[in-house]
Amino acid sequence: MIKDKLKSLDMNYFIEIVSLVEHMKWLNDKLQTL
Repeated sequence: MIKDKLKSLDMNYFIEIVSLVEHMKWLNDKLQTL
C-alpha cells in the first residue's frame, strides 16, 4: 500500500519534471525566433 503511494508520487514528480523540461524547450524556441 505504502509502496503504491510512493510509486504514484514518483510518477507525479516525473511528470512535473517532464512538463518543466518541455516548457523550457518551448521558451528557448520562442527566444530563438526573436
